[in-house]
Amino acid sequence: MAFTVPPTRAPEPKELVLKPKGKPGFDDERLKSLIKVVAWQGRIIVLLLVVIVILAIVKTDSLKLPMQKAVASAPPISEQSFQYNVFTYQGPKPVKHGDIVRANDVSILGQIFDYKEIKKKWPDLIFTVNGAAIPVNDNGAYAVDMTLKIGPNVIETAMSVSGQEYERRQVVLTYNPQIATSTPPVIQATTTTPTKP
Repeated sequence: MAFTVPPTRAPEPKELVLKPKGKPGFDDERLKSLIKVVAWQGRIIVLLLVVIVILAIVKTDSLKLPMQKAVASAPPISEQSFQYNVFTYQGPKPVKHGDIVRANDVSILGQIFDYKEIKKKWPDLIFTVNGAAIPVNDNGAYAVDMTLKIGPNVIETAMSVSGQEYERRQVVLTYNPQIATSTPPVIQATTTTPTKP
């Protein structure tokens, strides 16, 4: 006797049906309140944007914006742009290039011509003696004392603008404290009375 196995049947798929709680659509109270919040946020954002635009218009009307101007640049410099005089003294006596001096102190003084006008054109202008900046008064006058070392001494004056030197001048003085003074010999005058013959 033979047994026959009945054919197995695959289970029939069932359709999954989701049923919302409550009424479907916009009738849900939570969804309605969320829609109200989003709507109010949108209105607030639009209102803030309108206020910002109005304030920007009002502020820019009363605000004076700086106008862009061409930056004034310093005029080109030539050796003739700066003129000055310089004098070297030892005590009340003037000394000049090549002199041999017995004392070790000298004074350098002089004046820069048209100093106020020059400072307007080149505000970073400085006057230097041997590379050191020297104070200059409103009239362009300057004065500085120097101590010499034994032997030749170079005294260099210049005008400096943005690190570039102009109108360089040099005076060389030799300091020798052992130099003999040249005093003229004293001649003693003698008077003789003539003898009678």
